[in-house]
Amino acid sequence: MGKFDHVVIVSDIDGTFLNREKQIVPRNLAALESFVREGGRFTFASGRVPLNMVRTMSAALPYVNAPAILCNGCCLYDLTRMQEVEAYYPNCAVIKDIQRLCSVRYPALGFRVSMPDGMLVERINAPIVGDLAKFLDVTTVLPVDDWPERPYYKAVARGEWALLEALRAEIEERWPGYLALSYSECEFLEMLHAGCSKGVLLGRLREYCTVDGIKPTVYAVGDYENDYEMLLAADVAVCPTNAMPMIREICQLSPASNDEGVIAALIETLAAMS
Repeated sequence: MGKFDHVVIVSDIDGTFLNREKQIVPRNLAALESFVREGGRFTFASGRVPLNMVRTMSAALPYVNAPAILCNGCCLYDLTRMQEVEAYYPNCAVIKDIQRLCSVRYPALGFRVSMPDGMLVERINAPIVGDLAKFLDVTTVLPVDDWPERPYYKAVARGEWALLEALRAEIEERWPGYLALSYSECEFLEMLHAGCSKGVLLGRLREYCTVDGIKPTVYAVGDYENDYEMLLAADVAVCPTNAMPMIREICQLSPASNDEGVIAALIETLAAMS
């Protein structure tokens, strides 16, 4: 028996697991090594897609021993076997119509679609050029009318917050009930299959981590609006001290900032309690 048997930690990545420079905090990795060795289950809940995880989070993947909640809650993914456990895709036609809307009314915004095998864009403009830098080899640039009708994980509009708010309001008015909308950062508006969230898939993750009828205690860690439902669904809600106010208000623990290594601080807190 390990001291962390039946304990699951689910961590957001940007603003939580990574520091402000979007780098892995070495202290988090050292703490995860002991946490997993003592029977703990660890995974990520992120807006990132599987390909992104492999390319940017490889140093942390050896410690991921439970399905990951990816694409902000539309995909439960086994990063060891590199296959979907379950996935929910938004309506392709609606996503394409929103791209058309952006081209006409919000041309200053960037717009990209994440698919299982890469990225799809109509054009690469300033707001998204950095997002695509590591994925140009799997980015398809096509007029929206030629976009393939195959599964999309999600769409993301990026740009100034005021424009994103106007776009969000128009989407909610013109396509009510079709999509789940949330911000992953102030300049990222995420569009998922309706009903999807990190919180919904946290419930499914809890089922996968139940052993011999013993449900785990789930600690969820996040910092932003797209983490809100996940934190409410967890047994214990945790945030870094740099989290936005609406997140800090619902969390029971806030042991450190993302720069200081909030995951390591949480594991140290759990070790002291055991």
